[in-house]
Amino acid sequence: MATTALSMIQEYYNDIIYNQSDPRVRGWPLMDSPLPVLIIGVLYYFFIRHAGPKFMEKRAPYKLERAMVYYNTLQVIVNSFAVYQGIRIILHPSYNLSCSPVTYETTPFHMKTTYLSWIYFAVKITDLVDTVFMVLRKNFHQVTFLHVYHHLGMAWGSWVVVKYIPGAHLCFVGLINCIVHSVMYFYYLLTAYDPTVKKSIWWKKHITELQMTQFFLIFLHHLSALINPSCNYPKIALLVFLSQNFLMFYLFSKFYYQNYIKPRNKIN
Repeated sequence: MATTALSMIQEYYNDIIYNQSDPRVRGWPLMDSPLPVLIIGVLYYFFIRHAGPKFMEKRAPYKLERAMVYYNTLQVIVNSFAVYQGIRIILHPSYNLSCSPVTYETTPFHMKTTYLSWIYFAVKITDLVDTVFMVLRKNFHQVTFLHVYHHLGMAWGSWVVVKYIPGAHLCFVGLINCIVHSVMYFYYLLTAYDPTVKKSIWWKKHITELQMTQFFLIFLHHLSALINPSCNYPKIALLVFLSQNFLMFYLFSKFYYQNYIKPRNKIN
């Protein structure tokens, strides 16, 4: 009986992972199984919450300015490239901004959206390095619930998207998100090159505002597809996206209030 149960689980797993996924991404790096990405996420969490702080407990913060300059420069370049390509996609005659259904077509346009979806996923994996820098520099106050939840959620969520529903409707989401990250990593680049930039609250405040605007625009984008009766984009996926955007907008709004509005009210 145990053998039968295991066979059923294996069959169900194979059906979910292979039969119901996008056949175009089979054989692509990290896409054939969820285990590598899950392991990356678990190791990431274990390091930043346990092993990393323990390792740094009796050590001085590492000076990683040069490594951070290289890392942030690469992130700016990749995100800016994604922005450029994303603009080209949403301006393409084949793209419908209000509702682009999921398709596994292999036309040059649809393959391009799929390739860019994978690049976006890869960037979400490299984003995790940012937290590793924080731990090694003993900036533990930056490793908040919001930061960790956002990074892990984007890494795991983008894997699911590329595996099952790449391109299409979510190209707009990737475009907006990469615009925000281009600005954010440019700020990180400046602070790594010149630490005095951190003293200016202007950058931090407006980057948070940009992030909140991003979630609002993406929320409207998903909502327009959800309430459109002729849009055959998976409704369950849209509901998940909407709930996550609402949660992220709430968390970033709370962060914004605690860091920029509340202190000002105390002074007044």
